[in-house]
Amino acid sequence: MRPVRMLLVAAALAVSSLGIGASGVLAYGHASQPLAQLELSANCVNRDSPLCAPDQLGLGGIWVWIEVDADGTADVAGAGCGHLPGVFGGAESIRGEFHWTSFTGSVGALQAKYPGTVAVGPDAHDTYYVLPDLGFAFPVTTGHYSLSLDKGVFLQAQVAP
Repeated sequence: MRPVRMLLVAAALAVSSLGIGASGVLAYGHASQPLAQLELSANCVNRDSPLCAPDQLGLGGIWVWIEVDADGTADVAGAGCGHLPGVFGGAESIRGEFHWTSFTGSVGALQAKYPGTVAVGPDAHDTYYVLPDLGFAFPVTTGHYSLSLDKGVFLQAQVAP
């Protein structure tokens, strides 16, 4: 009888601790005041495109998830994959914290202020999350965005709350 009673007490303690622990847990990003989640898939797969040349974007792609926070930082996680035909190919992890800034204005004005930055889509209110170190600007308006820069050079982005 004693082992059964001990098992019941242990089970009761385990069940009661679930309620206590759950109330003190914060979801990822809650403390850092997240503004949005950004997802990006950018691919350059046409070796005949000048954009896919080794001195430009190169062949390969980048896939990232970004959380922009109210303090001007962005948590980034993803991977990049590059290919040099006949030589090598490989993927590397992309992780870290980056700086972001807000920009209001046309895509042309954005690119003039941040040369080399690609706007993944037009924002209805001309307002963007700009990640200068990554070279991308995202519309602040929630939605799905697609951009084709050339045959075989394309971006898919998602902006979510």
